[in-house]
Amino acid sequence: MVTGFSVLLYSLVFKRSDLSYACQKATLATDFTFSYYDRSEIEYNPQFLNRQHQLYRELGWLDDANIVITNDEEVLKNTKLVSYK
Repeated sequence: MVTGFSVLLYSLVFKRSDLSYACQKATLATDFTFSYYDRSEIEYNPQFLNRQHQLYRELGWLDDANIVITNDEEVLKNTKLVSYK
């Protein structure tokens, strides 16, 4: 695993390779499969959104009507509904 991670970092940092190419190189160097995911694809996936909603409910960040609690500054900061100055 260390070898694959080293190959991945070397390809990204020193060779300035594309992420998909670096993952292929790391996979070929070891018996492990290295893959990557685009953050925007994950964040708009319905499964991710459902899990995010479930976590917000567990943390108490949603009220009974499933609306984010907006009178708590900490909740707003953690749910990224407020811009940082």
